[in-house]
Amino acid sequence: MALYRILERRRGAVWVCILVIYFAAFLFVASADEMNDDTEYQKKLAKMGKKAEVAAKKKRKVDAKLANRVIKAGECGDHYQVLGLINWQIPFLKVTPEKVKRAYRERAKALHPDKNSAPNASEAFRMLEDSLAILYDEEEKAIYDQQIEFKKAQRRETIRSALLSVKRKSMQVISPMLVIFNTFIRPF
Repeated sequence: MALYRILERRRGAVWVCILVIYFAAFLFVASADEMNDDTEYQKKLAKMGKKAEVAAKKKRKVDAKLANRVIKAGECGDHYQVLGLINWQIPFLKVTPEKVKRAYRERAKALHPDKNSAPNASEAFRMLEDSLAILYDEEEKAIYDQQIEFKKAQRRETIRSALLSVKRKSMQVISPMLVIFNTFIRPF
């Protein structure tokens, strides 16, 4: 909205029209690319035999699952999960740059848009490259690991405070009952 106001003040309605046309064209091209990918896939399926068609559909489903899993992990910001790695805090099981590179190569073979027939393979591949950039560089990996540890500590503290709050509230309810029990029933 701020961009709209700036353009309207400085250049008038002409620039606003150009901006609207540009965004409309961008959206049209993006949707046309998606339709082209799908129509190309449908054309390839039409040329195949029945068994090859079934195998291609099955492969596309598996490819889409992997791409969706990577995208979901990338949106959550879990770079280890994007590469299919587990971040162990034990020194001899820590993730090394060699392990990161190996995991990247394996996932890149499966997620590259030329190999993967899923519609969102290019987005998943970009997330894979971003995760490689962070985890392959030792300094960035150290910063990322510190952020993870900070988030875990925050989560533990939140859970701890919630449990203490529940404990306090339950003691407020149970305390009068204990007094009654100790004064009337316990002496007998």
